[in-house]
Amino acid sequence: MKHPLILAIVIAVAFTACSGDDTADPTTTQSATAPSTTTAPSSVASTTSTTATTEPSSTTSSSTTSTATTEPSPSTAPSTAVPATDPTGETDWRRVLETLGLRRQDLYREPDVTRIGEVCTDSGPCAEQLEVQLGDMASKGWHIEGGDPYTVLEAELEDFTGDTLATSDIVTVVAIVRRQADGGTIVDASGTVVAEVDPDTPEGFNPQARVTLARVGPAGDEWRIVDTTRIREVPA
Repeated sequence: MKHPLILAIVIAVAFTACSGDDTADPTTTQSATAPSTTTAPSSVASTTSTTATTEPSSTTSSSTTSTATTEPSPSTAPSTAVPATDPTGETDWRRVLETLGLRRQDLYREPDVTRIGEVCTDSGPCAEQLEVQLGDMASKGWHIEGGDPYTVLEAELEDFTGDTLATSDIVTVVAIVRRQADGGTIVDASGTVVAEVDPDTPEGFNPQARVTLARVGPAGDEWRIVDTTRIREVPA
């Protein structure tokens, strides 16, 4: 029998806090990918994604002033920032989702519930599930080491709530994330391996999901995750 916390952590490696699964798999209703792990001690269950990686921060050219801000992140990984727009002036949704995913991975490297607001809205499935997982991991002295980078391959704006995108506070984005062949390793405070995180997405496929974002952050770094729903797996 798999350890509940570990199962919860790894069943959404590709996407954060999922409220539903169009594939109707009862074990992944709250997730976007479903990796499996080895057995470990008991704990509480939830659903969110994880792995650790790095991403270069935004730079500013001599002719253009960058509006991206840099969030504080653990010493084990460099800070990540969300550029508000791509070179065409449009919001780069792939970059937004990838950066939020990288921040979440940082939290699993050094569990800290006070930093959930860097990834999620104040309320909603994303925040609720991260609070349970990170709190439980921190209380046990567990964290994640290693793992493939969280990489968003495609992201397309699907819908928004206002008359225009500029006036909308809620948007939905459909994204495809690269399958993570290496999900990382859960270790305890002494460095002892608790479990290896092995992805369950079949080789040759990538997970696709619908992500709900809310505009609640500072200018240049506005978007935070409300919820994510898995759609399907697509050929890589």
